[in-house]
Amino acid sequence: LEGPTPKVMIAALGDQMLKLAGARTDGTILWCVGAKTIADHIAPAINDAAEKAGRPQPSIVCSIPVWVTDDPAPARDFLAQILSVYAELPSYRRMLDIEGLHGLGELSLVGTEAEVTERIAEIAASGATDFTAVPMGGNPDEIARTREILRIVRQPCRPWQHRTYEVSRCVFVQRHQPPTLTPWRSATSAEIRAGQIAPSRSATPSAPRG
Repeated sequence: LEGPTPKVMIAALGDQMLKLAGARTDGTILWCVGAKTIADHIAPAINDAAEKAGRPQPSIVCSIPVWVTDDPAPARDFLAQILSVYAELPSYRRMLDIEGLHGLGELSLVGTEAEVTERIAEIAASGATDFTAVPMGGNPDEIARTREILRIVRQPCRPWQHRTYEVSRCVFVQRHQPPTLTPWRSATSAEIRAGQIAPSRSATPSAPRG
């Protein structure tokens, strides 16, 4: 088949797996990891391993729920509840501890358009090379606002800034030129972990299925 060679990445979080990812693969796909943890733990470890192995800078794919709303407290409580298991699993618990947070309610990008945009910028500055959003919303208006701010963020920007690209239900942020992207690729780093999120026409927040 013609086309670019697909990247091979693993879900590396711990020290040894990050060394393996940097030395032998094209990067790591993260979940439950924020900007501070990427800057202080993920990026230094995987980039150092890649440099020592003589490999190119690896991809660091950050995936976090995104929810644009003017009433963040109920949204954060909902996310904390439906994603509470991740705060109990040792590997994710360590990442949340490095971030200084209890769970996904605090870690998720929840707030107004300006607040969400600022949080995405923090992730871009932390050393992440890619970002896949898991769009959330408690009603059709919030879902539309969330998808709209992700659409705006992906508009062309200056060369030294991260570029964003929306694929399927996710947003892709990359430092360089975008590769050939297909919906299944975004699903592997976002929807498989949290379930595919479908718009809801009721007042009940949209929850991952599966």
